[in-house]
Amino acid sequence: MTSGRDPGRRAGWMIHVGALVLALLYVVWAPHTADLAGQTARADLFDRSGFVPYWAGWYGGFPTTSYSLTTPALLGWFGAVWLGALSIVATSLVAVPLLRSARRPAAGAQLVVIVATLDVISGRTTFAVGVVVALATLLAAERDRGVLAVLLALLTTATSPVAGVLLLVVAVALFLVDGGRRRRAFGIAVAVVVALGVIAWLSPGGGGYEPLTRTSLLIAVGTAMIAVVAPVGRRVRMVALVSIAMLFVVFWVHSAIGANATRIAILGTAPAVVAASRGRITMAFWAGLALVLPLAQLHNDLAARGRVDTERSFTAPLAQAIAADPDLHGFRVEVVDTATHWPSTYLLGPVAIARGWQRQIDEERNPLFYGRSRLDATTYRAFLDRNAVGAIAVPSGVSLDYGAKDEAALIATGLPYLETVWRDSHWTLYGVADAMPIVPAPLVIESLTDTGVRFQAPAAGRYVVNLHYSPYLTMSGGSVSEAANGLSAVTVSRGGTFWLHAAWQVP
Repeated sequence: MTSGRDPGRRAGWMIHVGALVLALLYVVWAPHTADLAGQTARADLFDRSGFVPYWAGWYGGFPTTSYSLTTPALLGWFGAVWLGALSIVATSLVAVPLLRSARRPAAGAQLVVIVATLDVISGRTTFAVGVVVALATLLAAERDRGVLAVLLALLTTATSPVAGVLLLVVAVALFLVDGGRRRRAFGIAVAVVVALGVIAWLSPGGGGYEPLTRTSLLIAVGTAMIAVVAPVGRRVRMVALVSIAMLFVVFWVHSAIGANATRIAILGTAPAVVAASRGRITMAFWAGLALVLPLAQLHNDLAARGRVDTERSFTAPLAQAIAADPDLHGFRVEVVDTATHWPSTYLLGPVAIARGWQRQIDEERNPLFYGRSRLDATTYRAFLDRNAVGAIAVPSGVSLDYGAKDEAALIATGLPYLETVWRDSHWTLYGVADAMPIVPAPLVIESLTDTGVRFQAPAAGRYVVNLHYSPYLTMSGGSVSEAANGLSAVTVSRGGTFWLHAAWQVP
């Protein structure tokens, strides 16, 4: 890759070739990071069940629409790794023309591609695809194609709501300082807000809470401040100021965005400073400072690489033991999550899992694992009953997720309602005495899938099934409503076999 005043055709092609090389290297390497586990889980869901609005096999059911409306299919078709690689190449194709009028266009475009690659290596594929569309939105606005920019802003948010929020920050900044682009910036901002509203409407019960720690806030603000004090233009400086304001709002107001708000500082500061800086030495100094955070985050994300629990063989015997135990039919399994999240990813589908690493849902539904309510033998038993858990799988010899450490410590003390039913060198499987089933008597469960539960009812009546209620749940031969405890109440007019499942319909 080269740098210069104008990338030109040759420099642009060199940047594209460099992006292609980085993409292919990523495909060959593709480290099993914790975030890639989440992308893989959603790709596997699409392969098994298509694009469904509600995931019944995880967390007792939750809407999938708040995550992305477009990438589940892309993840299923291409796979998380190949989709990430394609996003690296696509980033270069958009970044080169977008930065053509910058002070240092080639250097800026090069760094955009490099930072995008770091993000893909970390495993945030859905966000990476959303960023590509966000950059295309800004390119359309730069070329005075307002209608196209609005449509791409809608697509950005549908692809990745997080990318949509960060695009909103840029649009607000441009509206404040760039009179020539004010109308287009306003259109982009309105489109993002409308799209976020539609996604919220399509995702009842799917918001949750993503934490943003004080340390993460201060580090992100410090990185964004580099673009405030560095010798850059008004537009870049205003984007930094608006992003800092957004970070403080997210810190004070609990929402689903949480720590995701730091990404604009992590990923955007270095390329912006490089593209807009005046002097070469000045550029190198400020860019070096701005790269500290993304490189540090990559180092942290790569900590899971090579760990034994990232391999399917680590979890395969546990999956076989669960499948072979008839006493677990009709119950969920609580998997004490590892720091890599890969064991839960491998189990999802064949096994209904009570928890995991979907942080927004977990923080909202299970605060006792995050120090916000008391965790002891009594409250843990209530959690197990509330989630129809029939067994608990506890790993050994691996690092645990921070939301699972207190749980593992409590189990290790010995709980009177737990009994070891299976063990190998990596796992201990505990059975839960007198566990509450997903489908309570007199109903009889036949099967539980990603999208719902099939059961037999002996007679007409109203029954409560342990699936979190959603307006996407439907059932032929009966009706579905929300029970007082937030679960699903089914009403049938006769005895027989019924299929309570998710389907696309107006919420």
